[in-house]
Amino acid sequence: MPSGAGSPARSCTLCCDSHTPTRSGYHLTEDLCDRAIADIRDQKQANTGRPFFTYLALGAAHAPLHAPKEFIAKYKGKFDQGWDKVRAETFERQKKLGIIPKDTVLPPANPGVQAWADLTADQKQVYCRLQEVFAGFVDHADHHLGRVFAALDEMDIRDNTLIMLVSDNGASQEGLQNGTLNTDRYRNYFPDTVEEMLENAMGYCQTCNVMLGPVKPIVLELTERQRIVSLEKLRADLQPFIDFGFRLALDDFGSGYSSYLYLAHLPVSFLKIEGWLVSHMRQDRKVAGIVESLANFARKEGMLTVAEHVEDAETARILADMGVDYGQGWHFGRPQLV
Repeated sequence: MPSGAGSPARSCTLCCDSHTPTRSGYHLTEDLCDRAIADIRDQKQANTGRPFFTYLALGAAHAPLHAPKEFIAKYKGKFDQGWDKVRAETFERQKKLGIIPKDTVLPPANPGVQAWADLTADQKQVYCRLQEVFAGFVDHADHHLGRVFAALDEMDIRDNTLIMLVSDNGASQEGLQNGTLNTDRYRNYFPDTVEEMLENAMGYCQTCNVMLGPVKPIVLELTERQRIVSLEKLRADLQPFIDFGFRLALDDFGSGYSSYLYLAHLPVSFLKIEGWLVSHMRQDRKVAGIVESLANFARKEGMLTVAEHVEDAETARILADMGVDYGQGWHFGRPQLV
């Protein structure tokens, strides 16, 4: 996750041909790609067949992290599972894509990085937001680079063009451990705190007369007791909600019907363990093993688990020891299963 988020205190004037861009919604990445496409077209029109050299140096993803809201919104909640799980998921994707050998072993986490489970709620909220903005910024750059490559296709010169992608460095030291909203704070030996960054984010919302509490997703709950004839059609019907940022919860998991088919077809975020299993696990070791295996499976797949019908403190404690994230019922939030 990024350690730097830019410095709003530093002001620079962008000029091109002695003019400062003034159009609404201006973004440097979009403008640079527009000009790259135009310059290549001009060169090919004037010197058809001759080689060209284009050096396209974007500001992304250097600080300050500026991305359109719609690109940032695409990543809302995408990193809520925390950097430990994101790291493992990214590693597995890299193996599947052939970026790293399939027999590569994930090395231990750096000793200076806290385990996600040990962070406070405020830390998690700030760090997730920083990563959402960073991901949106990179996605926005990728989108506009795609426009450049599409233009090469239209000019029928892409197969005869060598494209090299380079990056200057990794995370910025100015962010230190918590990240930053203002890199000048680091230079003045007065780095941001998590509390300040969280309050600052709230302040921006207050300027629009909007008071925000803790950010929580809107969740659509699917009950497994209702047989679904076509999961493909269900996915298509839900897609607009998913794109908008809604999260999905699968209710009554373990009660029958299409349990794992739901998970294969839908991006489920919350797995609600059937209450009968929870209420009988203390009397039946086999049932307890099923509950624990569901919690392990969900954790591996990046889903949060919610145990239904938690009616006493001892059941809540056992579920917490199994790694279940939340308990629903009489002991909802007492104790809170984290």
